[in-house]
Amino acid sequence: MRPWGALTATLAAVLVVAGCGGSPPQGFPDLNSPIEAPTSTSVAPTPPAQLPDPTAISIPSLSITAPTQHLELDAWKAVNIAPLDKAPMHTGWYEVSATSPVVIMGHVDYNGKAVFGQLHTIKVGAQIILTRSDGSKQTYVVYLLQQISKKKFPSQQVYGPTPTPEIRAVTCTGEFDKSAKSYLDSFVVYAKLA
Repeated sequence: MRPWGALTATLAAVLVVAGCGGSPPQGFPDLNSPIEAPTSTSVAPTPPAQLPDPTAISIPSLSITAPTQHLELDAWKAVNIAPLDKAPMHTGWYEVSATSPVVIMGHVDYNGKAVFGQLHTIKVGAQIILTRSDGSKQTYVVYLLQQISKKKFPSQQVYGPTPTPEIRAVTCTGEFDKSAKSYLDSFVVYAKLA
């Protein structure tokens, strides 16, 4: 678990910028202007018991089943998705706190194929199943889909605390910027525990 104070909006930018398409990125260009992430001024509810780590994600309607690994923060306090460059058919996850969503990240296009290549076709009402390290499975139902410019990435909505358990699935979409080796937009799937 990571405190909000250590989190920056670059966390959001990097997870969807670095390596979302084309060849492996050189230097993560969008990390040059980190912005402090929004902080919550409301009183947080009592934290729930710590759940076992996620180990796999399944989206039956898209025939996606993939392992997921915990991702760490890099020197800029951004999620380091570099491990996914070596395994573009895998996903990575990050969670700010026990009251925030588990954010599952994956490539949309990595040298032609990647785990979330069809994520943009998911529909509201679709199920996402998260398998945890103790073998338990949790089913979430998609309630919102969002395509947004990476420059306006909704960090608070994606990483911020929620009153009930939720997950996010995030990848790249939109126009591909060849010079930055990155897509210009993010695609975010919001899902609540069924």
